Amino acid sequence: MLKKIIIILSIPLLFVCFAYPKIAFAQVAYEEDIRRQQEEWRQQQEMYRIMQEQQAAAEEEQRMREENRMAREEQNRPQFVSNYFAIAFHTDSLNVWASWNHSSEEDAKNYVLNKCNKDMGNGCVIGLSAWNSYASIALNPNGIVNIGWGLNKNAAQQEAIKNCGDNFCKLIGDYDFPAQDMARYPSGIYHNSASDDDFPNSPMRSKYAIIVAPENGDTGDEDYRNWIKTGVTNYESEKSNLIRLCERATNKKCKIIKDVANGNILKIIRDDGIIFYLSTTDGFDSTQFTRSVCAKSDFRNCKIDAIYSSRSNKEFVDTTYPKSTRGYAAAAWTKKYNPNWNKIILSSGFENLQKAQADAIFECERQSNSECMLINDNMDNGAYFFIGFYNGSNGVNYFLNTSPANVENDAQKYCQKCTKIGIYDLRNSGRKIFDLR
Repeated sequence: MLKKIIIILSIPLLFVCFAYPKIAFAQVAYEEDIRRQQEEWRQQQEMYRIMQEQQAAAEEEQRMREENRMAREEQNRPQFVSNYFAIAFHTDSLNVWASWNHSSEEDAKNYVLNKCNKDMGNGCVIGLSAWNSYASIALNPNGIVNIGWGLNKNAAQQEAIKNCGDNFCKLIGDYDFPAQDMARYPSGIYHNSASDDDFPNSPMRSKYAIIVAPENGDTGDEDYRNWIKTGVTNYESEKSNLIRLCERATNKKCKIIKDVANGNILKIIRDDGIIFYLSTTDGFDSTQFTRSVCAKSDFRNCKIDAIYSSRSNKEFVDTTYPKSTRGYAAAAWTKKYNPNWNKIILSSGFENLQKAQADAIFECERQSNSECMLINDNMDNGAYFFIGFYNGSNGVNYFLNTSPANVENDAQKYCQKCTKIGIYDLRNSGRKIFDLR
């Protein structure tokens, strides 16, 4: 019994004796694995540190190379100095006084003003002062100088035209005032009066032509007189004097209706007989300018009736009653339907409306042997020069306008299923007969 107990108690001991070496070995392996992993992590961290140091060194080297390159470029790059300029003008001159390559804006302004006032006897003003940019000069037909500024030539030209404010303005000069290379001015920019100025050779005060007329209201007592003076050198004084003469003679308020500096005032007769004035300063072709203005208003046959030059010394009163250049017209047809004579008589090109109406009625009644009537009491109404007749679903239609194209446009817009009979110029003398059958 005792042996069995001993044997039983010895079994766990034998197990421990045989298992302990394996457990001990496993523990050693585990610890070794931990040390190996720690060593690998340490080596990786060391490698990462080395790589970071190498990358930082490379970046520093690249930065140094870039700084050296930029330093070399900066050393070789041209150095610039600002170019200050100013442009002055006088209201009584078409000239401008421009000067550049000044060390400050104030220097440029003072310099150019002194020169302009010396030439013109005071009254000059600065039109523009700036630096390292562009300027352009525009002239409008009235003889007014306008200046535009920009960072480039195109921008300066656009501003000059915009400031000019007239559809017929034109550019007469451009200036480029760039920053200057320091190599040319090692001790700073300086002004050379031999090459850095643009002044007029022989500046003269402008001569003006002025027209003053009464302000006519709606009372019907229109006064067609105009007080005109040319060769004017003292604009403000002569303007006031003309207005005073006009108001004294007409007992109405008077005003300037047109003026020009160094050019011509053109007296124009429009297609409908209305008289108006245009002004053209030097450099504008009077005939071409008149044609362009009239074409924009569909009055393509405007005529120049008189030219008043600002350089001639004259003073007079001109009466400008509207002149009949259109020719009056009238159209007639029978009062009652006549199947044997379904026509229209158009009489045009008469010197007055009554004669045109009488002729249309007379010819209509003579040919139709019927009583006739006018289609319209005043066909052209003092403004229209072309008439178009059209057969439509509602009978005969006619349209009046200032050109054949405008007549056709009206017909297409307002006439349903119309067939054109014809378009005729009311200013041409003669008769037209339209058969409506």
